[in-house]
Amino acid sequence: MRSIFLSILFSGVFLLNACGASDETEGSYNTEPAAADVVSITDTKWMLHSIAGEEVGEVSERGKPHLTLDTAENRVYGFGGCNSFNGGFTLGDENAVSFTQMASTKMYCDESMSVEDAFLPVFESVVAYEISGNQLHLKSESGEVLAVFVVAE
Repeated sequence: MRSIFLSILFSGVFLLNACGASDETEGSYNTEPAAADVVSITDTKWMLHSIAGEEVGEVSERGKPHLTLDTAENRVYGFGGCNSFNGGFTLGDENAVSFTQMASTKMYCDESMSVEDAFLPVFESVVAYEISGNQLHLKSESGEVLAVFVVAE
């Protein structure tokens, strides 16, 4: 009886170890993000992090400036800190992007106009973008980073 019990016990341990075995060498890890983790410039809500290197915090009780490039309508929508904005966008080869026919509401908000006045003109100068991790960098023709956004949580 004892030998049957030990046989079953060792068989169970063997099976459990076999199920947990893998072809990977111990200590090796895949540092590449899975395909599902890759962030796209489109259909992602991007929160403004900085303009011309200056970090932007909460600018009003209405929220932080943000944008979304909607592929269904080929439109960009967002919030500048006071006013909502929208327009068209075009994506090209080698991370080219351009924004056209940008428009916004025209309210005045004392606490957030300085950020909005610096943010909205950025769209006129953007010619390219770069995504690095969860950050979107909008760049000028010279490669200068005009604005940095992070994926909204």
